[in-house]
Amino acid sequence: MIITSFSQKGYHEYGKRFIEGFLEHWKDETLTVYYEHGIPSTAPQDDRVTYVDLYQHEDFKAFEALMKASDPLYSGQHIGPQGQSVYNFRYDAARFYRKVWCMVTACQNNVGRVAWVDADVVFKADVPPKFLELLIPDNVYLSLLVREWLYTETGFVGINTDHIANQYFMPLFYNAYFEGAFKYLGEFHDCYVLDFLRKALAVPIVNINPNEQSNHPFQESELGKYMEHLKGPERKKAGKLLAMDPVAQEAMA
Repeated sequence: MIITSFSQKGYHEYGKRFIEGFLEHWKDETLTVYYEHGIPSTAPQDDRVTYVDLYQHEDFKAFEALMKASDPLYSGQHIGPQGQSVYNFRYDAARFYRKVWCMVTACQNNVGRVAWVDADVVFKADVPPKFLELLIPDNVYLSLLVREWLYTETGFVGINTDHIANQYFMPLFYNAYFEGAFKYLGEFHDCYVLDFLRKALAVPIVNINPNEQSNHPFQESELGKYMEHLKGPERKKAGKLLAMDPVAQEAMA
């Protein structure tokens, strides 16, 4: 199962394109879309696509209200050297808890392989059958685009929910935000929190990033053969990858 999420604005900018691309190119998986503030009635409908309204869940709504009433620091707002407010995504828990809520909910309510894929991904070729089984072997819990020099790139996160680690990793991932533990970590975004937990718990992973020094590992991995991750405002504005972006390798690392 593939999961993703976006706001109403995100639906119009890239979400609709993602759903249509998934339906055309990823034939042997289902897709669960977690959305905010409604999506048009004309959104793509198919037996393989399920839509979940985040605001039908009380814990999600309660935490959103708490974040809005909290210190602006937890929305990434810091005081700059001249006393001005400066945004830093690394501390924007109010933004990134959404992704964590979706992953935890999906992985606690389903079995088998689950993969988070950012909705600003564009499909460019047919994904081969049993692709998730290739990316997420039986003996590992997480399939990740690890960059030890920075933090894991979470445009793709593969999860083996049948692995015993799922029973304790996901509750802790949830509590890191919804019980406030994120406040005691070095950074508050999902990449940092995931890395902290996977290392602390020593869960078995496979790193599908073939180039440890890459700043855009999604494209250099096996994923890049079938998808393009329009990460960042420049790629989204262009609607395609940039000239400097790498391409997928011929074989997995």
